[in-house]
Formats: sequence, C-alpha cells, structure tokens
Amino acid sequence: MSKVWQDFDAEKEYIVDTNPVSPFIEVCCKSSRTVKVNPLVRFPQLFLPLCQEDSGFSDEEKPVIENALFHYIAKMDRLSGMNLLALRLLDMHHDIQQGLYGTQVKEWYASLRPRDQYALLRGMEQSRYEEIPLYHMYRILLQHFFPGAKVYIHEAEQQVLAYIPEEESDAKERTAKLLQFLFLDLLWDTCLFWKWPFGIIGEEQTMHMDNMVIY
Repeated sequence: MSKVWQDFDAEKEYIVDTNPVSPFIEVCCKSSRTVKVNPLVRFPQLFLPLCQEDSGFSDEEKPVIENALFHYIAKMDRLSGMNLLALRLLDMHHDIQQGLYGTQVKEWYASLRPRDQYALLRGMEQSRYEEIPLYHMYRILLQHFFPGAKVYIHEAEQQVLAYIPEEESDAKERTAKLLQFLFLDLLWDTCLFWKWPFGIIGEEQTMHMDNMVIY
C-alpha cells in the first residue's frame, strides 16, 4: 500500500508515472533519485488537466510542476492523517481478517503480498462505492495478478472464460479462486485455461495449431 508520503524524501524528484505497473499502486519503486507516481489512484482531477497535450505547459515545465505538487501532497498527507478511502480499505481489510467473507477467503487473502492485498481491497471498494460492475473488476484484477491474461464475459449466458498465460500452481490457483469468489456471481459458469489459450474464431492471434485448446 505504498503512498507518496511513505519514505518521502524531499531531495528526490517526484513525477507522473505515464506507464504504471498497476492502476491500483500509487508508488511502485522509490530506489532511484526520480520517483514515479501514479496520480490516478487518488488525484485524477488534479493531474489529468496537467497531462493533456493542450495543457499549456511545456515539457520542461510539467515535471517541475508535478514535483512541486507531489511534495505538497506528501506533506499534506502526513498532516491530515487517514482519508475516507483509507478508512474504507481498512474496514474491508478487517472484515476479511475477521472471517466475515469465510475462513477460506481469509486464508487466501493472508497469502497475498501487501501490494496485492491493496489491489484487491481497492477493487472491492470501487465496486461497492463507485458502482463498477463486479465482473469488470474481475477482469482488471485478473490482469493485475496475471499480466497478459484475457477474459471473455458472456452476460446473457452467465459465463466467463479466462486465459492465464502461466503454468498452474497451488498458489496461483488460490489467487484465481479468491478473485472468482469475490467478484463473480457464484451461479455463473467460470472456465479457466492455464498456459494454453482457447481458440476464438475471427481472432487470428488465438488460432495457432498446437498452441491452443479447443473449447
């Protein structure tokens, strides 16, 4: 759950991360002198105008403004304490730890890294308070945990087909089941394909003999 204020260094330069590793992670790496921050996690209204091509600022001015804003935000974060989002995530974190979602979910959740726990909680929060469809969050989170994964959803048939381009393991299967339990209707038919994708007529990249499964 890395935030810009954590391990903040006033001597470093903080700029917008134009290619974040995850839509849920605010700061991924702080080891270099320049720290890249994903502002869309908490500050989209503040930074989106600045990131537009017609913002009116030059390429030299933008990083200076971004750095000043992030330094200010980090200091304000430390003074203001927890915000509403943090409280919501903490509540859901405690609910899972107390077993309100079941013992199995509690165990699966405990096996995740802190950054992945945060991504999961953020997805739950967005579904609950921003009314983002659960199956849409399932797609986003599956791609967060398994980069390159593809999800095909058939609402009318209540069916989900998901391809995960990795070897199946017990740990990965637990993560996949956790996402399915939290973000998909239990009555839906969900099929996971590990390592080998299923062929889809009309999508040439999936139609390779000896490199796919027939569904």
